[in-house]
Amino acid sequence: PFNFIAYLIPDKYVALMLMIILETGVSAMLMQIFIKRVLKLESAMSIILACGYALGTYPTVYFGCLCLNDSVYMLPLVLLALDDFLKRKKIMPLSLAYAYCFICQFYCGFITGVFSFICFVLYLIIKGKDNKKQELAKIISGYVIAGALAVMISMCILYPVIMSYIGDGGSAFNKSEEMRILNPLLMLGAPFWGRGIVLSEETPCIYCGMVVLPLSIFFFVNRSGNKKEKLFWGIILIIMILSLFINPLYSFWHIFNRPDGYTARFAIIISFILVSVAARGFKDLSPEEKNEKRLVAIGLVIF
Repeated sequence: PFNFIAYLIPDKYVALMLMIILETGVSAMLMQIFIKRVLKLESAMSIILACGYALGTYPTVYFGCLCLNDSVYMLPLVLLALDDFLKRKKIMPLSLAYAYCFICQFYCGFITGVFSFICFVLYLIIKGKDNKKQELAKIISGYVIAGALAVMISMCILYPVIMSYIGDGGSAFNKSEEMRILNPLLMLGAPFWGRGIVLSEETPCIYCGMVVLPLSIFFFVNRSGNKKEKLFWGIILIIMILSLFINPLYSFWHIFNRPDGYTARFAIIISFILVSVAARGFKDLSPEEKNEKRLVAIGLVIF
């Protein structure tokens, strides 16, 4: 929907800047709502973390390709709809969220859809035991119906895209055997600082604020935290990190294609996970620690 601005404003540079500003604002807003409603963090730290997510390395480096930047606000949007479905068992909001992603940008829709599906499956595995069999069957059938409705709603866009992918042997389903080289040392530095705008560089864009990493570590090492939540976020984080190193998984996230620019396009998911885990980590701090950490966090963000 942001692309309509280009038709309303003749100056393409002004239109581009306005689109980037609006997308960034919407991404921060949706992420803050996700942190507040789903992760139950209602302090000012939710705003700081949401801004770090929306202003991180990924949106900054990928601003030249707005279609990829759509995933920055699509992730919290779809996860909010998924959480609403799991709590209220309402199918339509989740269907519309999926359909919106597929229609707006099928590439980002694929990344967002797969990630939300992984979250759904892990939710059933880890927390499904708390539900009765009949309720569990209702949740699964409802999710299938929501996905099917989303596909049918967006088929006007998806059908020609699928036919193009099947018919285009030059780019779609690229089976290039060229080995990717990802330096583990550079990977270790990715959460700490940004990287240059080099489209072919393999280092993922996952930096989203200095305060995120220590809070994320605290979440996993804190003994008083919820073990099921640690297991849930830990498995997802491991899957995404392995996807950076294992070529078949890396190609899968790019719809079985080898990107020739804007590498590791699913890296925004890692940023999303780190910010979410950081929010839970901050929530688990004692009141005395929160007052101190909040001041440190604000200082780091300003710096």
